[in-house]
Amino acid sequence: MANTFIEAASIFRTRNETADIGSNFNTGIPMPNNPNYFLSEFRESAHQSRLALLAEGRVDEFTKLGGYFETDFQSAGASSNSVQSNSYTLRLRQAYATVDKNDWGTYVLGGQAWSFLTMFKDDMTPRQENIPLTIDAQYVPGFTWLRNPQFRVVQHFGDLYAAGLALESPQAVIFSGPNSPLVPTTFNNTGGSGLNPTTTYSTDVGPDIVAKVTADPGWGHFELYGVGRAFRSRANMSNHTIIGGGGGAGAVMPIIPKLLDFQADFLAGNGIGRYGSVGLPDVTPRPNGVLAPIPEIQALVGLVGHATDTIDLYAYAGVEAADSTPFTAFTSSGTLPFGYGNILYNNSACLHEAASVTAAATNCAANTSRVWQITGGFWWDVYKGDFGRLRIGGQGSFTERSVFAGIGGGPNTDEGIFMASLRYYPSHPEAAAA
Repeated sequence: MANTFIEAASIFRTRNETADIGSNFNTGIPMPNNPNYFLSEFRESAHQSRLALLAEGRVDEFTKLGGYFETDFQSAGASSNSVQSNSYTLRLRQAYATVDKNDWGTYVLGGQAWSFLTMFKDDMTPRQENIPLTIDAQYVPGFTWLRNPQFRVVQHFGDLYAAGLALESPQAVIFSGPNSPLVPTTFNNTGGSGLNPTTTYSTDVGPDIVAKVTADPGWGHFELYGVGRAFRSRANMSNHTIIGGGGGAGAVMPIIPKLLDFQADFLAGNGIGRYGSVGLPDVTPRPNGVLAPIPEIQALVGLVGHATDTIDLYAYAGVEAADSTPFTAFTSSGTLPFGYGNILYNNSACLHEAASVTAAATNCAANTSRVWQITGGFWWDVYKGDFGRLRIGGQGSFTERSVFAGIGGGPNTDEGIFMASLRYYPSHPEAAAA
């Protein structure tokens, strides 16, 4: 399989995130109050090594069945560590089945896959998603993606156009703020049977609904898409559901055929932070416990050049930004700030180093308003032939994180990341897996 490879990667960050091959572009970039701001980070990793299986068969002349499974080691159980045996857990990336009816121009997909919002290279064909070529497993700010359970139906209209609808597993990223709502409230719970007991899960009412249309006129690939979401809380002994979502567009264009490709896409709306690489929050509770969606936008542009048959070059620039969504309650004990990006939150200690990482959180709310990044790199096929493919890659990026102004101002932080990769693909892939 093209997506099976063994990787040896090295990672250097100018700020210490204590992170593996997937960077944390949001809260992982420390502020000057955190001692990690003054420490660099180096580590080596094989966790992105990947196994993939594909099974396909024809029921008849017009019907094809398929199943795809993909896994890697980018997870960490309670016993995982990097000191001795380095026993990191196996992780589910994708696992789905497809039914393709060629005579109808229809296919159905069910299982865990890339979100239907993720842009494709061509048509809406599974395993043709337009994934950035980065070594960093968190890709680039501005990249729209998830890998989650879903049910998808796509209808083709000739060779040029296609339309599809997906029902995707929901989860909300909720920013709670320093103050609890003024009434009894529930909007998430810790994981129970079969779920992670160390994290929380939102109390969702139904799936995220994603719609997409594509056009492939013979020069380039073009998309329009939208997502609808529902967020629920129980406040003051009653249920409250609010609606969020957004829309966007994307394109992949061969500026110089077979030599230089340009891509651009964006997603804008209310409560869409979950769909970006930065992981901005989707919603925040009001003082009365009802959730409020946060307005956000994410955008990415990129160039991919094929310098030779064995060398690919890439450059991306991306941004994700949120609007402040503040609320204030006047109580007998004083004024209480709520929401996201409230100007009454305390940032006064963000620029002053604390005595420990734990103390660093004191008086530094640091709600992220915007994260942007520029990144570039290369892949060189040292060998490509009957025995597979051996690739060497290098990547460098600069990321800046801005926070909303509060008491003490709105300081920024930044980070440089440099990665190198050696990958061996046991089979001869049609294209490199990102």
